Amino acid sequence: MIASLVGAMAFAADAQAMQTAQAARWALRADPVLCVLERHDAGSRATLSIRTIPGSDAYLVAIAAPGIKRQASYVPASLIFAPSQKVLNGRADVLKLETGMRAVRMDGVAPDLLGDLSGADTVTVAMRSGDSATVPVAGSAKAVEALRRCNADQLIEWGADARQFAPGGTTPVALRHRDAWFSKSELLKVKGQSRQLDVDAVFRVAVSPDGMVAECHSSSDKTEKGVEKTVCGMVLGKPLFAPAKDAGGRAVRGVATFRILLASRPTL
Repeated sequence: MIASLVGAMAFAADAQAMQTAQAARWALRADPVLCVLERHDAGSRATLSIRTIPGSDAYLVAIAAPGIKRQASYVPASLIFAPSQKVLNGRADVLKLETGMRAVRMDGVAPDLLGDLSGADTVTVAMRSGDSATVPVAGSAKAVEALRRCNADQLIEWGADARQFAPGGTTPVALRHRDAWFSKSELLKVKGQSRQLDVDAVFRVAVSPDGMVAECHSSSDKTEKGVEKTVCGMVLGKPLFAPAKDAGGRAVRGVATFRILLASRPTL
């Protein structure tokens, strides 16, 4: 997990893979099944990283800054946007990077993040421990739009109707949190189809205009076929979403994603 976070914060590591969104302060990386937006502030030495799997409706936010002093695991934390003072609450981990600096990592942040960020001058991450860090983000509207476009482009490539991404359109909305789609026994059945110690796979589903899951595929050819068949069999034909809609309110075909993460633990 630390390695993936460091990779997400490898600011300007590959110039061909990065697209500047504003005056070399913002950078967007568009990879298959991943969009990453970053900003590094030389003055405060703080880095903001926002990453998302297109269609997942969730964001991972990481802030690395000198003001973060203590390690932590799954503690209450908040993102505070100024000057609006809008707040997004969640849980955070604090990890130590190879540089020696610590980073706060909040996963599962809601899509409201992008609207709150667009009008903000700063973003502060604050934890119950008392540690906090602030990153300047003024002028982020173009960067946020670039991240939204990265998300839309991949979903359209996977078969989503482009009209839902026009102003006034909406993407599919899960009727229940994705974590509630599968029972414990179903997840054990999925695990039984794998020869690997851990299962970590992203699946994409086509959402019909009536909200039904019409198609299901793993987003990687490395996913074991038995795992893919079992997972997809559990969601195909189910009404799991409110459908995507165009600007006129007409339901259209959408695409969404979800992740299956199962880890084995040694028996003591």
